[in-house]
Amino acid sequence: CYIDHARIRIYQKLHYTRSYNEKNVYSAMKFIPENAAVSAQHSFAPHLAFRDKIYSFPEIQDAEYILVSPQEGSYPLSPENLIYKIDSLKKDSSWIAIVENNDVVLFKKKRLTE
Repeated sequence: CYIDHARIRIYQKLHYTRSYNEKNVYSAMKFIPENAAVSAQHSFAPHLAFRDKIYSFPEIQDAEYILVSPQEGSYPLSPENLIYKIDSLKKDSSWIAIVENNDVVLFKKKRLTE
């Protein structure tokens, strides 16, 4: 129920437009090692798919990185719950935001030695 139906209609222009700066997202993705387990929002997952472990955010499991955008669709969460989840990760001492701007947040799991 939290999906923007106009965005899934591939024959409409809105499907191909983004409310965030794609360059910022691609720059953040460069920080993710190819063999790392990742949790990412559904729109970012195809760009990170060729790895052993990738999860659809908010599923985290054993992910080492989390890539989310407050500007992107929140599905399966409500928009409010997405913001709450991002804020919770920022406050969680086991995660560190290594990239954070208006378009995207990339979290990295802290190791015990960090």
